[in-house]
Amino acid sequence: MYAKNGKHRLWYVLTAVLLCALLICSVGAEEIAVEDVPVIGITEAAPMAAELIGTAAQESASSEAEDVKTVLAHAEGILQAGDFPAAAQTDTGLALQAEEDPYAEVCEVIAAGLRSRREEIEIEDYNVPEKDIGLVYQCAVNRNPELFYVGPSYRYAAFGSKILWLMPSYDETYTAADSAAFEAVCDAIVSHIDPDWTDLQKLLFLHDYIVTHCEYDLTYSNYNAYNALIDRSAVCQGYTLAFIHLARRVGLDADFVASDELVHAWNVVTLEGERFYIDCTWDDPTGDWYEGFCMHDNFMLSRAATVAAGHDSSDWICGTRRCYEDTTSTKYDNAWWRDKHTTIAQIGSVCAYGDDRSEQNVYLRDWASGEEHAIPLPTYALWPLWNDPDSCWSSLYYSFAAKGNAFYFTTPESVWRLDPAGNLTQAHALSAEERGTGYLYGIIEDNGKLYYELGTTPCGTSFCRVELEGSTADHILVHHPAAAPTTETVGNVEYWRCSVCGSCFLDEDCRQPTSADAVILPKLTPPTLTVERTAGRIGCTAEVKITLADNPGIGGAVLRLAYAPELTLKSVSVGDALTGLTFTQPTDLTQNPLELSWEGTGADTANGTVLTLTFALPETMNEGFYAVELSCGENGMYADDSATVIRPIFTDGGITAKKVLRGDADGDGKRGTRDLTFLRRDLAGGFGMGIDLAALDVNGDGKVNVKDVTLVRRFLAGGYGVVLE
Repeated sequence: MYAKNGKHRLWYVLTAVLLCALLICSVGAEEIAVEDVPVIGITEAAPMAAELIGTAAQESASSEAEDVKTVLAHAEGILQAGDFPAAAQTDTGLALQAEEDPYAEVCEVIAAGLRSRREEIEIEDYNVPEKDIGLVYQCAVNRNPELFYVGPSYRYAAFGSKILWLMPSYDETYTAADSAAFEAVCDAIVSHIDPDWTDLQKLLFLHDYIVTHCEYDLTYSNYNAYNALIDRSAVCQGYTLAFIHLARRVGLDADFVASDELVHAWNVVTLEGERFYIDCTWDDPTGDWYEGFCMHDNFMLSRAATVAAGHDSSDWICGTRRCYEDTTSTKYDNAWWRDKHTTIAQIGSVCAYGDDRSEQNVYLRDWASGEEHAIPLPTYALWPLWNDPDSCWSSLYYSFAAKGNAFYFTTPESVWRLDPAGNLTQAHALSAEERGTGYLYGIIEDNGKLYYELGTTPCGTSFCRVELEGSTADHILVHHPAAAPTTETVGNVEYWRCSVCGSCFLDEDCRQPTSADAVILPKLTPPTLTVERTAGRIGCTAEVKITLADNPGIGGAVLRLAYAPELTLKSVSVGDALTGLTFTQPTDLTQNPLELSWEGTGADTANGTVLTLTFALPETMNEGFYAVELSCGENGMYADDSATVIRPIFTDGGITAKKVLRGDADGDGKRGTRDLTFLRRDLAGGFGMGIDLAALDVNGDGKVNVKDVTLVRRFLAGGYGVVLE
């Protein structure tokens, strides 16, 4: 991982040596006599340079780990964390006021790593200085609303002032299934957009959808795009990020605007080379207003008009740049939609809406020609006060939705169907039972169905949502094949997901509904294979155990055993782990490395001792530690018949060879209860047994006594921390 750093450091050292030499020469030039300066020829200089290079390389290799520091940090200004980028943050090396962003490429690299939920993201090649890393991280997250699961805290590793890699934080409450659900809902939303619509029509649709399908979060705890589109409750950051993500999904240029002074965020879009501002949050009335109530007071405004509408502050940040007053157009400041407080439904080049100008008409407008046509209503559309039918509200509460080839809208007691040609028919009249509940105050298309709302007032908590009969849409299913989990990624069972409503099913006939969480299979815990560290007596044999822990269910494995050439492998015997698999006993134990393989028809989940290796320690070997190591190839271990790769954690061990093995009383190169018996008998009088007294003096005090017995007993019992060298 540090190979590049080492090479860079080598050049840094060489450069420093040359600079120091130049500095010495320049500083002392007047005081050093010419005859005192040794003359070095080319042939003499070359060995000196080689020596300097070798020294620099050694110093680089030995001190590199010390020079790399790891820092825990917290990025300010991340929208989905409930923050706002402050104007002061432009005073960095990022040059935010410039048209060109010097860190656009590295932000994309970071975002790609975050999408893969990588634990480490290498950015060494992008030369990000330490002072800018917080803002670079902020930009990577703020520019990509689909990264709603990324937290503001992160770690970074730096070499000097240069960032090597990032270690981001993730909100584990959001799973891969949540990301899939989020994208499925986005798919369903943008599927309503007609490819032939103009960009302006697309922007209007997305504005109206978010306003009518998201409710302002008065708990002030929901900040991200997932909250806005899945939970349907968010504050301004959620509205803003959701709009960005949906707009970019259909190829529109959208970004955020934030003001720390206003504690608010909204959107800026570029249309035909001109910039306009959109604020979905402020066009969504706070409180329990009926569905379909949608204002357009903050849709496609210039900066001046946006300021006049209440966004008056001096610290606007547009994406990662300052916002300039002369970069926006006034083209739509007085557009026809400005006073429309209802959804503007669209089919092809025609849109439908209501207006406070008349209780006798609704309106169709042709986008291409700009012509507006009034459609007379069969009855006046005045909304009476509840329990006072002789009095009416001063405003009109139309609500419009498009489904199929028709518009639907509500008057106080009827749902009407209006086709783009202007033909009007009644789709539903309130029943006597419904009439006792309230009046019609809204209609909305949601997940392929139409719903109307009954209520006693246009703003209150008494609304009752009712599905319009005959408006059910069939599920549009996307098949998700089964994917086995690995130690690095989650898996899933086979399932089908509706791209319209987001529902999940275990069958394609939609008879077995399930949840998005239930189809996810968690990551596998990587198993740990440990090679025991033990001691042995030179001239004898020693046993090394290989143990397995955290077994997720192993279906087969091919491991590579390598050991010091001074050791001689005498035997390999199986233990109590992986006995459900077939172990292939190696026929040639002289091979080093040696291949060890298991295979089976199912997954074995047992932990414990996998193998016991018996090594001979020749008389000719020296005292010291001799390594025994395990490894596996890319596909060396797998979980089950589907061959899901498992990447185990290996802990290496080996044998410490001693001429005298403390506690080995009988000289067989092992320590066990037999040695304890020999030691006790020696203290009792010896019983005429041949005993190695040097081995019995386990504490090395020159005596063999009850202290040695106690140490050997504790060593054999384990858990006392006794080490016999």
